[in-house]
Amino acid sequence: MLFRCTVLREEFGAESVRHAHDAAPESGRAHFVQGDAENPPLQTGAFNAPVYECSISLFMNKALAVAETARLLKLGGRFGLSDVTIKPRWVAR
Repeated sequence: MLFRCTVLREEFGAESVRHAHDAAPESGRAHFVQGDAENPPLQTGAFNAPVYECSISLFMNKALAVAETARLLKLGGRFGLSDVTIKPRWVAR
């Protein structure tokens, strides 16, 4: 299946951006920027479908990160969220 989308990946660290850029295929459809999900260096209303994949649990201010993601959405866009959680041993079964 061929997808005709462009992907922008935001990474917190410069080294992670370099690694992602070096590992990406030369399709011209994958782009990488350094930034912070709580203050992304991205244009309001620029994205159809931002996705957090196993990352929101690592953000210091989750509410702010989600609010910033909402700001980035185009009208009618959708926000995808996937993360892993575990049940601590001290929680009653």
